[in-house]
Amino acid sequence: MDIVCIAIALVILIGAAITAMIYYRFYSNYDGQVQAIFNLLQRNAFVRAEDYEFYENLGIAGFGFRMSLLNKILKGQRFQIAKGRWIEPQAKELILRNFDVTWVRNFYKLVLVISFLFIIMMGMALIV
Repeated sequence: MDIVCIAIALVILIGAAITAMIYYRFYSNYDGQVQAIFNLLQRNAFVRAEDYEFYENLGIAGFGFRMSLLNKILKGQRFQIAKGRWIEPQAKELILRNFDVTWVRNFYKLVLVISFLFIIMMGMALIV
């Protein structure tokens, strides 16, 4: 039983290291594009700087939040971003006209893998 736990822990550790490197590659490759997307949305009055500026200043730690906001926008549904302010479906059309965002789906696959590893890690912590 101990060897199985050690093997699983090793797989989780290696998986976490690999996903962290891939996450960093997404950040380094696409952070500029995400900033440009939000600047475009701001110029067209879909968002305000205060909607995402805090997370932009966090660097890699805030990248995931900005990606979740971008993913919501790319779903093309109207949603509330702040009290009394909504992001309209036209924001999706604006983004798709100006940017290639096909990589967003791959980013969310990575997030699912990270979540899966975290759940396994928490299960292991409960067992041990």
